[in-house]
Amino acid sequence: MAASRYVKTIDHWIAFVLLSGVGIHMLNAAFQGSADTAPKGRSLAALIATAAGTSIDAIAIGLATFVMSSGGILVGRLIGNRLGKVAELVAGLVLCGLAR
Repeated sequence: MAASRYVKTIDHWIAFVLLSGVGIHMLNAAFQGSADTAPKGRSLAALIATAAGTSIDAIAIGLATFVMSSGGILVGRLIGNRLGKVAELVAGLVLCGLAR
């Protein structure tokens, strides 16, 4: 947090330099050919382990999204019935603040 005020003034330049560097490297590799070697072949066990890990991750994200969405709907229904237009106003202000 202490360094954030210093980095904040140049963060866009850091992103520009990093993305430009990667882009130039890719262009150089495309025009001159690269000395990269072909990727190693993977075993069936590694492929299955990767697929299982990806599926578990997707299930976890899906469940978390479902729980958060369901909770939001239930809380919104409860708050909407009690606060009505005030809740709608606050929600609109929050969304406008996020868009900024």
